[in-house]
Amino acid sequence: MRKPRKVPLGDQAALLAWIAETHAIVEDLYTLMLDASAPKQERRHARVFLRHQARRHHKALGALFAALDPGAPISAVAVSEADLVGQEGDAA
Repeated sequence: MRKPRKVPLGDQAALLAWIAETHAIVEDLYTLMLDASAPKQERRHARVFLRHQARRHHKALGALFAALDPGAPISAVAVSEADLVGQEGDAA
């Protein structure tokens, strides 16, 4: 797993890219956990595979959170809620 670069909190583009990458990992992890908690006959993957993938995703999330640069000044321009949720008009 590659170590992500530091993400300055004042750089809106870098922060949005970090949010998108983090969101993708969380969505994958959520899907894995749904599969792991399903009854055996409904699971798509073996539990050993699911545990391995969950540990891998957890490690990736830890690296992403460590990449946030707490020493960077926060920009006066905040990330809007629409940027966090997605474009307006997207079906959820």
